[in-house]
Amino acid sequence: MDVDLALLSEGEVSDVYSFSNVILVGKVIEKVKGDFLPFEEQRTILQSRYIDERYEALVRQKIESAKVEINQDVYLLYPAK
Repeated sequence: MDVDLALLSEGEVSDVYSFSNVILVGKVIEKVKGDFLPFEEQRTILQSRYIDERYEALVRQKIESAKVEINQDVYLLYPAK
């Protein structure tokens, strides 16, 4: 059973659909035209997001591969309170 409210016009109400224990009725209040923004307008945002994601991945990889050594001599000088 496929419900596609995008096919309805503003103000139209869908048929009644039943899924498991749920009854669904949809009404289109307003349609807003979806549009793509030109790449050049989004370039800096995309570059920034790409850099952030790459940096986070690098930090995550460094954390996972880090070798931690506890210097017992120094550690014992500052016991936990």
